[in-house]
Amino acid sequence: MEDVIDETTSHEPMPAPEPKPSSPPTPRAPYSSLPIDKQRKQIRLLHLHPGRRGHPLRGSLKLVSLKDQPSYEALSYTWGQSTMDPQPNIILNGHTPSNLTDNLSKALQRLRRRLQTRVLWVDALCIDQDHPEERGHQVSFMGEIYKAAQQVCVWLGDIDDISFRRRLAINVTPLSYLSWPEDGWSLRIIINRLLTSNAHACGAAISMALEDAQPQWYTRAWVLQEFSNARRVSWCFGPFERYLPYDAIVTILTTSDRYEGFSSSRWSIVESFVMQLMGMDPTSRAKPFFRSSLLHNAWVANHMKATDPRDKIYSLLSITTQEEAQLIKPDYSKTVAQVFAEASYASIVGSGHYDLFSYLELNKPRLDASDALPSWALDFTRRIYEGASRSTAMKLATPEQKSIAQSGPCLIAAGTCLQLEAVLFDRIDQIASTAQAHNNQA
Repeated sequence: MEDVIDETTSHEPMPAPEPKPSSPPTPRAPYSSLPIDKQRKQIRLLHLHPGRRGHPLRGSLKLVSLKDQPSYEALSYTWGQSTMDPQPNIILNGHTPSNLTDNLSKALQRLRRRLQTRVLWVDALCIDQDHPEERGHQVSFMGEIYKAAQQVCVWLGDIDDISFRRRLAINVTPLSYLSWPEDGWSLRIIINRLLTSNAHACGAAISMALEDAQPQWYTRAWVLQEFSNARRVSWCFGPFERYLPYDAIVTILTTSDRYEGFSSSRWSIVESFVMQLMGMDPTSRAKPFFRSSLLHNAWVANHMKATDPRDKIYSLLSITTQEEAQLIKPDYSKTVAQVFAEASYASIVGSGHYDLFSYLELNKPRLDASDALPSWALDFTRRIYEGASRSTAMKLATPEQKSIAQSGPCLIAAGTCLQLEAVLFDRIDQIASTAQAHNNQA
């Protein structure tokens, strides 16, 4: 069906066709014995059993309700590639999950305590990734999961201890009060001393880790909302783990371009974090939180990656204005085109203007032909140029004008067509050239 804009008549939205019935996937172990109760806003928590680094990872999943205010930490990390290790990555409730990546395996090895169980929320393990309905449900309140955590552990990645220590020694001066033996102090001791005594060294260490560790944490779309919703952040890389107040994070992220290896391509990502902190009261050291428009968030997250294209939208919901976010329900049974059309519609209706149309000029869809995108919807996998042709943007009717235009935008035919109603306010009787108009006036 072609895209239609009806500017003269008003119709009720056509009901979407009924989806074909399909059998939901059978939950796999250990999730089958821990079903989520959607009414109670339940999540699973990973109880990571103690052990030494290099020993097999073991843990157990337990159900809790956010309404009961459970105590846990949430992990923010980049998935990366699946591990090639033939040995089981982690044993959970007597079962081995299949969705543990190499980066997550290294993170859990580093974060695991030697003598105590550590309670974490880790998306890849606490959500049954093979169950689309469960994924959609848990994603719908992902922001709340990170807000409720006692702290968010930002895992920047693993590093080579010795080479990192040498680079840090070269880049951070003066450090004459420290010695740097080839195999002397552990990196943990060196970093902890630097962080407690030298703010410059602290910034250098985190900046280097941001750039050196692979896969790079700041390239994943989900980290925007994970970082923004955190009430406390612990930075983790290699054997290092350190809490920093938000004003210190602002200083590090806004000045780290002075350090060797800082990538200019990272600045647009860093900027989004800084924006969440700009209104901070320096006397209270509290982090403010505000929601931006979907278009702005999508522009900020242009360079960030998502394994599933639908997550280019879903990863932004908790930091998007409520007026727009409430119109988008995470549903992994929908196609990418359907999700992008739904998000475009939410941007128009939730924001109260048609600015989205002015972005279409430079946003050429690249989705597969089998997943065709309506001409009025943005392809959020493409570069979004903020401010393109903004002078052409239109506004929705004000409450006073709605007595004339009773209906607003609506989606019809399963979300493929956008129907609008316009107000006829004048007619053009004649079109003349500038010279002719000038002669007529004379």
